[in-house]
Amino acid sequence: MSGVASTPEEREALAAARALRDVLRAEAQEREEASDALLYALLARASVLLIGPPGCGRRALAARLFDRILGAKQFTYFVTYDTEERELAGPAEGAPERLLTAQLALLDEPFRASSPVLNLLLSAIEQRRVARGALHFPVPMMLFVGTVGAFPEDGEREALLEQFVSRHEVKPLRADHRFIRMLTATARAGEGKGGGEEGAALTLGQLELLQALLPRVELPVPLLRELVELRHALMARGVPVSDRRFARALGPMRAQALLAGRERCGVEELPLLCHILWNEPEERVEISEALERITGGRQAERH
Repeated sequence: MSGVASTPEEREALAAARALRDVLRAEAQEREEASDALLYALLARASVLLIGPPGCGRRALAARLFDRILGAKQFTYFVTYDTEERELAGPAEGAPERLLTAQLALLDEPFRASSPVLNLLLSAIEQRRVARGALHFPVPMMLFVGTVGAFPEDGEREALLEQFVSRHEVKPLRADHRFIRMLTATARAGEGKGGGEEGAALTLGQLELLQALLPRVELPVPLLRELVELRHALMARGVPVSDRRFARALGPMRAQALLAGRERCGVEELPLLCHILWNEPEERVEISEALERITGGRQAERH
């Protein structure tokens, strides 16, 4: 049991989170990394972008997690070019509503938003505060998920793209046996039959306990040196990564270490950066190769 969790309540919350992670992984089928990323982002109060064609389960991945956070308020919305601020936040007068009062939020095609809606989203996601007239209100958002059919290429949307700490591609199922399993699960759900894992869940209180534990997960000097080495390697390859992206990566890295029962982050967390550091899809190959050189070298040293 992880030494980071020192009280019975913390240990119980950690055990519940691990059970939830395992159930979500089993349901994800070839999308385990994206499923994990959603849970890690939730623990780190971060945001995830899921990229993939319609019908490949982007929203379902998030919905499975949302429905297992007991007591959390959800908000899901499909954004169009005509979506207005009031549709997401309620009337301009008075206290915020809808998106701005949810702990768990999902917007389908958020990059279609108009400039006023984009400004609202940036304020809610980055600052966790919004202005309503002369008043400012806190936003309780713990996890923001965006789903898109294709990677956004509009430079004007770059500020919103930067808010998504982790970016994952979600593709149609490749393996036939997993495709059959998906069809069977869908049929059982239509018949009102559960999968036998309905009890795997986190209460809002347990989630808040786990979020408070993250700062206790250490960032040892060797890991920080590896991040410096990676930064220099990417600069040499012409892959620009902002200081902010490296800093934001620490939350999901700590979350993975916490759920794995480790008191400090290590080389095991570095592969997460393949989904965090890139700005353009083609940069993922460069990042993966740079990480392989670093992590492969460390593994060789240990043997």
